[in-house]
Amino acid sequence: MKKGYAGFSVVILAAGESKRFGSPKQLADFCGEPLLLASIRKVLACGITPYIALGANLELISQDPSLTSFKGLVINVQDWKLGQSESIKQSIRFFENRNISGVVFLLGDQPLIERAYLETFFAKVKDCSSSLLCTAYDSNKDKLGVPAYFPKEYFEQLLLLEGDVGAKQLLKKYCPDILKYQGELLDIDEPEDLVQVNLQHTDNDDETDRKDSNACSERHTVKLV
Repeated sequence: MKKGYAGFSVVILAAGESKRFGSPKQLADFCGEPLLLASIRKVLACGITPYIALGANLELISQDPSLTSFKGLVINVQDWKLGQSESIKQSIRFFENRNISGVVFLLGDQPLIERAYLETFFAKVKDCSSSLLCTAYDSNKDKLGVPAYFPKEYFEQLLLLEGDVGAKQLLKKYCPDILKYQGELLDIDEPEDLVQVNLQHTDNDDETDRKDSNACSERHTVKLV
């Protein structure tokens, strides 16, 4: 490995207004903790410290007692009203001059994503850091999405994205490597979705992630951005 090589970075996209949810869903109660914290814990449990792209309600979210320790990892998406593409572009601007191989994007409203899947995904990125990689779902094999990894060579094209479609158009344009997610991965868009994921949630899995993520947090030094 090259001296100073930083590997890849992970960004959790959570800058939206949560208009359909009716309140900042990042702070919605998911098993006694803010919903956003579930995604953060999943990544931390894999031994990786993620950055978090926040925009709407940034101050409110970052000041939550459960999330204050991650304030130094926040990427401020000032033009969040322009859609998810702006979160991606702001993240790329932050990393484009850094010595990394690429960026993995996750969503902050998919608390049931399995840690085992993330570990497999991150391992594949590490082994093939120059290859575009995305996720296909059991429920819709034609749907390609996040988690998705974009090597640095795609950064310029990511900066050209517009609107709220994210990077799906790039995934369709090129031929990415695909990792299949077994089962359905529900996004939390409305309060009813949160009720459903709470019913599907497994307390034992959550406790394991919590312990492992806490241990990982203690090993990492937070860098101010």
